[in-house]
Amino acid sequence: MTIVRSSGPRTIERQTVAAATTRALREKILSGEIGEGEQLRQDALAAEYGVSRIPLREALRQLEAEGLVSFYPHRGAVVSTLSLAEIEERLLWPPTSVGAPSPRSVEAIIADACLKGLLMLQLHPPTLVSLAGERPVASVVSRWQARRGAWVTNLWHETIRVHDPIALRLLTLLDGSRTRTEIAAAMADILPAPDPAAREERIDEYLRQFGKHGFLTR
Repeated sequence: MTIVRSSGPRTIERQTVAAATTRALREKILSGEIGEGEQLRQDALAAEYGVSRIPLREALRQLEAEGLVSFYPHRGAVVSTLSLAEIEERLLWPPTSVGAPSPRSVEAIIADACLKGLLMLQLHPPTLVSLAGERPVASVVSRWQARRGAWVTNLWHETIRVHDPIALRLLTLLDGSRTRTEIAAAMADILPAPDPAAREERIDEYLRQFGKHGFLTR
């Protein structure tokens, strides 16, 4: 009886730690803080989160089930990178390759897209602004997409190809944590200007374009 009683709370605690670790890692992956193809070193992650290897492995296996993490021989856990062909393979039926998964429900596909940050569901229409505030905010989806490529989706559900690397870099910074001055300083390496004031003016012009095309919420 003593063994049973002592093992129960430890199991619950481990599951709770694993769930918390899963959430933390999922947020880092979806936000782009941990990039696609990046190796997830278990010893470093365990030290960072202050957890043992057991709940960390459980977290990585859960993220693998969600499609966010893949395991490879000699490399271990790596943030997944899905090609267009792989995405099509998941959605097509009948399958085009041996061992392909059975058909997935629309609900499962939508849930998977939400978990990966490819789709954002809202109960109410998003609040759009044409003029950015002092701490500008762009939509979560557009920030996530801008870290990964040139195609970004605005809050009118239009997908736009952005060729300007400065605009893409700027989009990733619009999470509401920075003032316009701080944003301009963070862009100094990629946005040339004779002085900080001139750089802020260029930032303002980009922000006006983001507002015009439906990317800004604040």
